[in-house]
This record gives sequence, structure tokens and C-alpha cells, in this order.
Amino acid sequence: MPTILCELVITKLRKDADTHIPYEALSWCWGAPDANSYINIRKKGKIYAKYVRPDLVYAMHALRNHQIDRYLWIDAICINQEDTKEKNHQIEMMAEIYGRAVQVCVWLGVATKSSQIALRFIKKEVLQLRHFDELCGSRQASEKWKALLELMQRPWFSRRWVVQEISLARQAVMYCGSDQISWQKFAVAVELFVEVETATHRLSEVIKKDPKFFHVPGWFEYVSALGASLLVEATGRLFRDNKTKRVQKLEAGLKPRKNSDEELDDIPDIQRPKGQPLLSLEYLVSNLSSFDTTVEHDNIYALLAISKDTTPKAATKSLHITDHTRAVLEKFTQKKDYRVDYDLPYVDVCKDFIQFCIEQSMRNDPSRALDVICRPWATEQKVLVKRRKTRALELEKKKAREKRALRKAHASIPTSIDDKSAGDMIGEEKKNFDEMPLPSWIPQLSSAPYAMDYKAGVEGLTIGRMNADPLVGVPSLTQRNYNAAETKQLNMKKFKFRKREKWNYYSMFVEGFVLDTIAEVQQSSQTGAIPTEWADFGDWPDAKGKPPDKFWRTLVADRGRDAKNPPVYYARACKESFSKGSIKSGAISTTDLINNERNSVVAQFCRRVQAVIWNRALVKTENGTLGLVGKNVQKGDKICILYGCSVPIVLRRSEEKSEKTMKEEME
Repeated sequence: MPTILCELVITKLRKDADTHIPYEALSWCWGAPDANSYINIRKKGKIYAKYVRPDLVYAMHALRNHQIDRYLWIDAICINQEDTKEKNHQIEMMAEIYGRAVQVCVWLGVATKSSQIALRFIKKEVLQLRHFDELCGSRQASEKWKALLELMQRPWFSRRWVVQEISLARQAVMYCGSDQISWQKFAVAVELFVEVETATHRLSEVIKKDPKFFHVPGWFEYVSALGASLLVEATGRLFRDNKTKRVQKLEAGLKPRKNSDEELDDIPDIQRPKGQPLLSLEYLVSNLSSFDTTVEHDNIYALLAISKDTTPKAATKSLHITDHTRAVLEKFTQKKDYRVDYDLPYVDVCKDFIQFCIEQSMRNDPSRALDVICRPWATEQKVLVKRRKTRALELEKKKAREKRALRKAHASIPTSIDDKSAGDMIGEEKKNFDEMPLPSWIPQLSSAPYAMDYKAGVEGLTIGRMNADPLVGVPSLTQRNYNAAETKQLNMKKFKFRKREKWNYYSMFVEGFVLDTIAEVQQSSQTGAIPTEWADFGDWPDAKGKPPDKFWRTLVADRGRDAKNPPVYYARACKESFSKGSIKSGAISTTDLINNERNSVVAQFCRRVQAVIWNRALVKTENGTLGLVGKNVQKGDKICILYGCSVPIVLRRSEEKSEKTMKEEME
């Protein structure tokens, strides 16, 4: 492990950049949880050791300059991670810290042969647009495309905080060991990669023909769902450009060299001031759910500084006269102060987010205000329990170390004092460990469409589909997938939350009505395959003849891949899929049809089917309507229309309670 020597320097952030020390900000993935490496910090002639994670030591070693001092802002060093008040306050400043840095240094990790191939491939081949089509069809480039995919799957691209860090950067440089590339050039390469694969799937077809890759189909099938792809897309849409005259002049003067094959690679990075944020907090949290966080609160807090409707504010900040003025002004402005409080139970963080989104939607599109409860974005309950257990154990170990040190330094102090202190702290963590479970109206990431997982024939983790897409789609003022409640809006007078700690559950009260009841439930779709029993269930006996409209339209949720009306050829594609999809095997394998049938019409239909039915069950209601529901839905569950929600919701009646219990719960 390399030796690192540094010192802490205090400076103030000022509007005039010349008055503070120019610095760079590090964006990195914390990696291994154990801080078993250390750096040396010099202060007043003495050297102090600070334990840090190994990845940080490697990053600092790669970034240090032997000739001149290099000033870096690093979160793990510059923020006391054990001080909640300081963390709350630092969240307020995060946009300022990254936005005023001379540049953001992105640390992807140590270099490998694969990463070196990928970066050389981007600079020397991908960015040469005149040869791009040839490159996409070249079998010799298969290894290089695979290397680029592996680079895009590095852990840094899965961190939620990087969305803010890279978006706010004036300029960003990515480091992989001693190799480096500008963020702008990397983003262009990713955009080209995603565009050609999503539109044509040419790259997957080429790599499937290469024996070195064992003829595995769909190698790049879900590349657009990777964190790197989503990050590039998001950063391109987050801000409206405010181009200064200097930038416009620079852009006007950019001319590629004659007879050069490095047109794009020679374009310098231009520092653009960030303009007005364009995306709402609800959009960001919903659309970037695949990005991980170490602390569950950061599902929300990591995106506050870059949303168009929030400004992060520390919960511990004292209230001043100006805060009252701000509260009044908020009624007439789009940005609202959003409380950052790491001491708040996670269930309350989620509740506050839902309430905020609903209140914002009531101003913009009241008929979709409740759609936020239909998109997966919250950390899973089982992950929360595991994290709390780990934190409790870590705290117990820490207090034990402190007790031993205290006994050694002050042998005369009674141990009962230490035990009480440790017990109190562990008791607090125990309280958090037993925190109220997430209610059903907080949608968990266990139902997210995509996740990293293992795939047969592919070494290591890769992106893959895990569930169907949410039917409500992403938040948008210009497009709505469905309109179940029509013009009926959420009734804010009846909308409320009630937390019953005594009974250990949280309730949300909304208005609506029961539309129908589930009468029959078929088995759920596994890996996007269509169970053959579904055909008979949908009044298409033995899948003979023309498929009924209600059946094939249900399979695609009555929409095409662009969320508009389904193409008319979907009916014929459905018939063709059942005739070629091994109906006697018990299920129509949509994946085999996509990879092996070599029929682009059938493939497009099957991809849409997968996006709709994956892990969903086909049901029939008492009124004879076909529908698709979650795999845990049961006979007798109610199909309800909630005012302010664009899709029907399946609810289950709770057990009947005594009048006394009801009265106690409602108090």
C-alpha cells in the first residue's frame, strides 16, 4: 500500500473564485467497507494517521503531484462522517463544493488490461465517426466493445452521489490508474455505444458470432439500463445551458485538423457555467433508482442539489427571520427548501418524499399526483434490516474499543460508567434496528425493472431485467401512459398520513372507489416467458387462429414501446410468436424468439411483452376483464381507482378489527 502524506487546509468558499484556494474535488466509490488502510496527516510539525478505505489511498497516490501541491476536497476526509449535524450541513454545501471546484477528478479504480483497452479504444477508434459503422460490424472489435462494457460496469457508475458530482462539475477528468480521459469524450463514446445497440442490436449480433464469447446472445441487450448510460443521459438533460460569450467564441473557433483522424479527440473541454435545473426531484429519484447508496437516506438527499424544485437545508439549522420570508416566497417560486436529517427514521424520509412529490404534482398535474407510489425507488426492507444489524455490531465494537482505551488511560474510573455509556449508545442503535417496517405505499427496489446479476456464459455481474416496467412510466408533463382516474384529482382535504408506533405501522389515507374484484389468478411469467395456459385463459383455445384483441393487447399493456397506441402488426406478431415459440414446452420463450428467430417484427413485439409481463400474473376479474398484476396478488383482492393515480391499484382488505382496536388506532 503506497504511503500518502497530506495536510488539512481550511478555506472559505466565496463568490469570487480568486479569493479562495483553487481546489479539485474527488468523486470516488468508497469500495470495501473496512477502513483498514491509512494516510498520514501533517499538523504543526506532527504526523497523525487517519484510517481510510483502500480505494482512497490508491486514488490519492495516482493523483498526487511530486512537483507542486495539489489541493483536493475529499468527502471521507473533509467531512466528519460520524457527526450527523456536520453531515446535514455539508449536504447543503455539496452543490457549491463541486460546482466551484476547478475540476472534478473521477477515480474509477486501479487500471487493468481491460480498462486500458477500453480507454485506448474510445480515443483511437470510437470517436472517429467516419469509420464508426465499420467498427460496429467488425468482429475484430468484439473484445474492445466488451472492454468498454466492463469499464461502464465499474462500481463508480453505480453510486447515486456521482450524478450530482459529475453534473455540477465545471470540468471532469476520469482516472483509471495512471490512464485518464475527459468526461465529455467518455460520454460521447457511451452515447454512441447505447444508440447503436438500442436501435439495431448490431453489436450483440456481432459478438454472438465470435467463438471467443461462446456464442452468448444478447451480450449488450440492456446496456441502456446501465448506470453509466443513465448517468450520461441524465447529465445531458439536467441543466439548460447558459453559454457565455467566451464559450460561444471558443465553440465557433473549433475546427478539426485537416487530414486528421482525431477530430473528436482533439476537441478541448470547455468550462460551461451551469444553467437552470430542468428535472424534478420525483423524476430524478424515479429514473435513477438503479444507483446505489451506502446510507438509505441518500436515495433522496443525493439528488436535492440538482433538482429543479428543491434546495437542501440542514434540519438542525436555527430559524431566522429570513427563513420566514423564504417560506412566504416559496409559494411563488419553484424551488422549495427540503429538510436534510440523517437522524430521521428512513420510513419518515420516504413519507416526506412522497408528500413533497404529491404537493408538487398538485400544482402541475393533479390527476397523476399518486403515481409516485407506483414506481420502485425505496431501499428494500431486507437491505435495511441487514444494514441496521451491521451498524449495531460496528457500534458495539467501537464502544468496546473505547472502553478498553479508557480503562488503560484511567484505571481508577469505575467500569460501570463506561458500561452505561456503551449501553446507552447500543440501545439507541437497537431502537433504529427495530425501526418500523416500510408500508406497502412505499414502493421498494425489489420490484425495479433492472439490476446487476450473473448470466450464464458471462463472467462477472452484468445488467439484466428482473421485473416488468412500472406502468405509470416516468414523471412527465408532456406524456401520460394511462388515465384511470380521468379528471378526478387527489382530494387534499382527505389526504393524510398517520404513524401508529404502538401498532408498528404507517397509514396513508386517500380517496377512491372499488372498481372490480380478482376472480381468477394464473401463474406469473418467469423470465418474460408467456405461460401457454394464458392463451386458453384469454379465450384463445390452443392458440389457434387469430388472437383475441383483449389477449394480445393485455400482453403489451395496450401500448407500443414508445408508450403510444400499439402497432397494428402486434396481433400478427403475437400469432407468429405462439406458432414458433415451443408452445408444447409449457411456455413461449420470448428470449429465444428475440435471439434465434431472426425476425425483427417478432423481436420487437417480444421485447415489449417482456417489459410488461416479467414477474407479473394474468388475472380475470368478476366482470370478465383480463389484467396483469404483481405476482403476489390473490383471488378476492380489490381493483381500485384512487383519485390522483393514472393506473388502477390492487388492494387487500385487512383483517376485521374490534371497535375498541379501531378506536385506539384512530386516536
